[in-house]
Amino acid sequence: MVLASFALVGIQFSILFYFAVSGNLIADQWYLILAEVLGVFLGIWAITVMNQATMSIFPQPKMNGNLIVAGPYQFIRHPMYTAILLFCLAIALSNPTTIKWIMYAVLLVNQLIKLHLEESMLLKQYPEYEAYRKTTKKLIPYLF
Repeated sequence: MVLASFALVGIQFSILFYFAVSGNLIADQWYLILAEVLGVFLGIWAITVMNQATMSIFPQPKMNGNLIVAGPYQFIRHPMYTAILLFCLAIALSNPTTIKWIMYAVLLVNQLIKLHLEESMLLKQYPEYEAYRKTTKKLIPYLF
């Protein structure tokens, strides 16, 4: 599992690096700029709600951490993943190329695999996670 976690995080950061250097980081249409702002806001909100004992870029929950269900976590279980996907989608839509769509598709699949791995570990560590899963969606409030 540790090797899988490193691979998933490595893929995620490699793709984020690609998006950072592949062109403009700020979209050219107002609605895509709005999507970027929402992604940044959601990411900052999620990080702010977490504490140092809980925060990690890896899917494994920290042993001394606690289950966070406040802030954006009351609506979706993985707001940081949503923030990354939303921000990168806006970049891909702003200046679409085949390689950007491929990279976005790989990022999406990577995040879904990482999410699945993380949820399996959260279920083992926090007995209350199952009830929490029943009241929230994974990435998009009220939808998915």
